[in-house]
Amino acid sequence: MDENFLQSPMPFINRLRAWIYGQSSPELFVKITYGINSFISLIFVCWHLLGFTAVFFRTFVFAKKQIAVDEIIQSNATKLGYTFEQLIRYLQIHHLISAGIWILILWVLVLFWRGSKKIYIYLLFLLLAYFIQGIYFFGWRFITHELTLFDWLMFVVFCSLFFISLIVQLFFTKSDGENGMKGVVQ
Repeated sequence: MDENFLQSPMPFINRLRAWIYGQSSPELFVKITYGINSFISLIFVCWHLLGFTAVFFRTFVFAKKQIAVDEIIQSNATKLGYTFEQLIRYLQIHHLISAGIWILILWVLVLFWRGSKKIYIYLLFLLLAYFIQGIYFFGWRFITHELTLFDWLMFVVFCSLFFISLIVQLFFTKSDGENGMKGVVQ
């Protein structure tokens, strides 16, 4: 660690940024797509971490806020055909796996920033894994009842931006070596 780190951490932050994002800056549409989709991904990561926390610390939530998390879980357990303990375990596993998937999606977004061509395959795989694990734990009810209108809207925006960027990448840009997203053809 640098001896001047305590005076100013900016050199360390700049080196970390260069290591993560690379030295070159991508096109404007890549920056916009990256920014919006990173924000959406962070929302989902936070949502699933909050969901895990609410289930894991449900007695603390009841003690402090008088929100009957156990009663809500019990009523949903009977609707889904699980016991209370099974649903607790499935909710915890689901939220941890989902948060992990969305963290991996954030990593894929960094690859998108750097111009990797394989990100669409990674993204498709991760989104399928997200839906399949939700269906595995909660059945088709996960798709039809548990995902809110906000969730679907965020998925549509997320996927639309990537679809548009794929079209732009395939038809309107040319590859110039390792920076596959540089150089708009006039």
